[in-house]
Amino acid sequence: MEAARSCVAAGLGLSLLAHANVADALAAGSLAQVPGARFPDVTVQLARRRRRWVSPAAAVVTAELPRYFPHRAR
Repeated sequence: MEAARSCVAAGLGLSLLAHANVADALAAGSLAQVPGARFPDVTVQLARRRRRWVSPAAAVVTAELPRYFPHRAR
């Protein structure tokens, strides 16, 4: 989590993080929240360890991400 926050704060990209994990950085102004439900066209990859249990929350995120980052054939 800290690595993702640090990379975003350094201007290396965007990250989807839980608000609870970035609330202090948002309040301090070192990170900014991107408003809106849709994001610009970006490549999003979701990785997990094979053969490991998937929590219900992770299953929901996996199912919902395509709504916000639709696959576009190239």
